[in-house]
Amino acid sequence: MKYYSNVLLLLFCAAQAASAVTFEYEFTGKDADGHVTPYLSQDGWALTGRDPWTDDEGVEHGAWTAVYTTDKPTSSDFVAFTPESIIVDGQYTFRGLLTPGGGAVDMEIRMEGEDGIYTDQSLTIDVKYDESLGQKPDLDGTVYRAITMRQHNKDGTMTIRNGTVNLTKSDAIGQNTLQIDLYSNSDRRSDTGKIFYKHFVLDTEATLNTTENLNVRGLRVDDANYSTYHQAGTLLASDGTADTPYKNINFTNVDVSFADTAVLTAKDVTYSGANVTLNPNAQLNVYRTYVGSGSNLTVAEGTDVKSGTLVVNEGGYAEINGTYRVERLSQFLNKTNYSEIDDIVVNGGGLLRIGSNGKLMASVSGGGKDFYRDVNINNNAKMIIEDGGQIITSRHLRMAGSAQLVLNGSNSILVSEGGKSSDSLIWLWAGNQRIEFNADNALKGFCFAPRSTPGSTSTTTVTVVIGENCNLLDLGTLTAETDGFGGYLTDGCTLIFEGFKNDTVRITGLRAGSIDSKTGVYSEDNLENIKADGYEEGSFYLKFVNGEDDSDGYWLNAIAVPEPAEVAGVFGILALALAVLRRRK
Repeated sequence: MKYYSNVLLLLFCAAQAASAVTFEYEFTGKDADGHVTPYLSQDGWALTGRDPWTDDEGVEHGAWTAVYTTDKPTSSDFVAFTPESIIVDGQYTFRGLLTPGGGAVDMEIRMEGEDGIYTDQSLTIDVKYDESLGQKPDLDGTVYRAITMRQHNKDGTMTIRNGTVNLTKSDAIGQNTLQIDLYSNSDRRSDTGKIFYKHFVLDTEATLNTTENLNVRGLRVDDANYSTYHQAGTLLASDGTADTPYKNINFTNVDVSFADTAVLTAKDVTYSGANVTLNPNAQLNVYRTYVGSGSNLTVAEGTDVKSGTLVVNEGGYAEINGTYRVERLSQFLNKTNYSEIDDIVVNGGGLLRIGSNGKLMASVSGGGKDFYRDVNINNNAKMIIEDGGQIITSRHLRMAGSAQLVLNGSNSILVSEGGKSSDSLIWLWAGNQRIEFNADNALKGFCFAPRSTPGSTSTTTVTVVIGENCNLLDLGTLTAETDGFGGYLTDGCTLIFEGFKNDTVRITGLRAGSIDSKTGVYSEDNLENIKADGYEEGSFYLKFVNGEDDSDGYWLNAIAVPEPAEVAGVFGILALALAVLRRRK
């Protein structure tokens, strides 16, 4: 039976019991004569006491003793399923569902009639309770356990094969958080010290509905998860109300996989300490996805998934090897304010990597959306785009604080699918950003925008690394305007090159100065704000390309600081000349 390490759960059988003894209903899969009976409507039920207890007939029973009964549990009872095969042959409502400590290793729950056909069978877990009847909730902190897997000294799997499972708290719909518990008893080690796994499977023909927020919680030890959640069916988190019907789902310390047939609909989905794999054709109809600390989200190659905002938070890692499309999904329109959220965000300590076959796409601007909230790499966050990978920004990519961007391929940042990176700009907010170009690249330009109000003293310093495999950084203009920001390389802005070489950075056009609409200050690009190791400070200038590479424009060049050997050579020549002059005298 189930074991409670922190909370003593009192389970009362409505008020008919002859004493105040706690017990629960257990479906054993066999009747009193030992006949196998997988149907819940038949006589496979037993009463099991936690402590020594006395039944209605005055018979005393030892702890954990199972006594078969012809009674059936009601919606006020907790039930335990022990056999490998359970058939839900009607519509049942219980207060909680669990697998006991000695339950089957692999448990399958099917829904069908005695004719083997699924029609309207269902299993509802309603966690409401009535204190006047001595009922108490099964809580993990403030979260109500709805489904609990408590096998100990063994691995355990629960598979919902088909039909509908409903989770709710009917006396306060939409106001609670329910839990699928995949961690209890997993750390009750045997003599070998082994930790046991718990697995929950929602199969292709199964649907799980919850009217409340849902937490799927597993066990994590030494950065390894011992719980898994596999979804091939449908999960819907909604209380059905008109204004804010969709609920949140958290996956905590569990390895999560969404199969090709999986459909998940919720408001926000948060991964904490979770390893998550999205396979091709999985559908995630969510408002926002948060990849939190200790979590890894992998979008498999060949996947083309549509979802809401993607946020990678501190300690989170997301790897896009297929196509991930951020879209404004219709079910959230007029229920949440889309104009107030970003599309793709990497926050401090988070890492987003786009693989060589990956494509991450922001939604198309419009529909009341605040258009500068497209793609953001925030303070201490990092984005890596491998050769062949692409991010479609819808407008531009914005970096703030100490953000980092690594481009290992060409044509990586696009405004629209099938477009060219030369139409894209990188918006540099206040801070110290770093951009590495490890292949030839073309951009519209950089937008320096540290000062959004008159009198602001914010500064922006961007370090641009010209890698060994980058022979050409092609800019439409050195700087570019966006959202009313002039974007000039002016006071408070510094551009630092690493690995710089002359005739490597090409600028197609020049910008005239103008008055910045944000600050009211006249601004223009100041080349003296550019620095590079090995080049004289303040020496950057523009050299006309004169048709080289079939294009006009200007090279951004500088005067190199003489190498020590060159300086020594000059002094040597002078010394030799002086010696010759002396001899002639």
